[in-house]
Amino acid sequence: MYMKNNKTKLFLLTALLMLVVSSCGESSLSSDNSISSSTYVSETTTAIVSTSDEQSSVESTEDSAAESLNESSAEPSTSESSAEIPSASTAPLVETLVRTIDFEELDAGNMSATHHNTYYDGLIVADGRVTTTKKTSIDNKSLGMRMPASTTEELRICTIKVSGYTKIVLDLKQERTHTRIKTNTGAIYQGTKNEDILRDVEILTTELTELVFTFYTETLISSTMDCGFDNIRFYALVEEGGLPPSSETPTSSEPISSSEETSTTSEIPTSVDGTYDYITMRDIAEFLQTKDAHYPISDAFIKEYQQKTGGYIDYARQLGKVVDKSICEPDQKWHFFDSWLYRTLEEGGITWTDSAKNRVYTKLLCPELLLWIYEACAAPEAKILAAYDAAVAGKEAGTHISTIAKNMRACVPWEDLEINIQYFLDNK
Repeated sequence: MYMKNNKTKLFLLTALLMLVVSSCGESSLSSDNSISSSTYVSETTTAIVSTSDEQSSVESTEDSAAESLNESSAEPSTSESSAEIPSASTAPLVETLVRTIDFEELDAGNMSATHHNTYYDGLIVADGRVTTTKKTSIDNKSLGMRMPASTTEELRICTIKVSGYTKIVLDLKQERTHTRIKTNTGAIYQGTKNEDILRDVEILTTELTELVFTFYTETLISSTMDCGFDNIRFYALVEEGGLPPSSETPTSSEPISSSEETSTTSEIPTSVDGTYDYITMRDIAEFLQTKDAHYPISDAFIKEYQQKTGGYIDYARQLGKVVDKSICEPDQKWHFFDSWLYRTLEEGGITWTDSAKNRVYTKLLCPELLLWIYEACAAPEAKILAAYDAAVAGKEAGTHISTIAKNMRACVPWEDLEINIQYFLDNK
């Protein structure tokens, strides 16, 4: 009986080993185990129990092995599955022309750092003028940068925002060979002949947030000299086949903050320290920009006594503007800003922080312009009419213009202008 029990155990172990090697013999092994159990029914209870326990253990092991085998064949391993997922591909970046600035789009006018710096979303700030008349015009309209005579100190600056761009390409022109244009990259540009145009000048800007042009001379010059530039082309990296950034806003590697958005206001910017204890040229210009071009008292004077030649009249004719006193053209707002203020700023004869009382109220002499300023500043009408009478009397008598202006100031004190300008500044 002992031998038979050992034989039974041997069969069971053999069946288990064959199951691990191959599942093919599962049914036959189960059959053999069943026969072995039935052959020894007459054995003692202990033997039967022992055999039954061993058989139960084998069946349990077989079931577990079969389940493990089925699971391993039905599902791939995690490592194999992840290896088969392809990684996402990125479209290549290509240097692309994304923006062009051509001054044909702008009317002739000032582009100074303290006026109209909202052109092109504030992308360009320059102490220059869009012009068709200067020798530095590259095509129909260019941005002219004027270097004043008899100085090497009053430099003219143009700043172009280039954050997010890889390079810019532009055209440069200089009136004379002894003028220079340098940039904050260290490059210096100079024509080989008078009125030479340097076409398609390429400047890398990848590491820059702004490109600064300085227009200067190394020696004193006897008269003003002009430089100019135009056709500015901006390049940036764009996904191949993708759309370039909008031409209405500059490309930037970072979003524009709300504080940066508000800095490109159409108003004349405030002073560096923000406060002065007097009305500055910036203050009065900001105030007068909100005013009308025509008022009744100054227009009435113009229709009878408009300046005939010189000054703003000659400048208006040079630009092709209408000169007709019957319709009060050119208007006195244009006279103040375009003919006098911006040009004087360019030539270095005035700064934005100068006293408005000194430079406007005291030193301006043209009667029609003074009357317009009085009306725009809402001085008392009776006082303006008295100034009108003083101007008419002076014109009729052939009085010198400086004396006429002095007599007009006696009728309208500075305080009548100052109070309304200050109210505007306090409540803007």
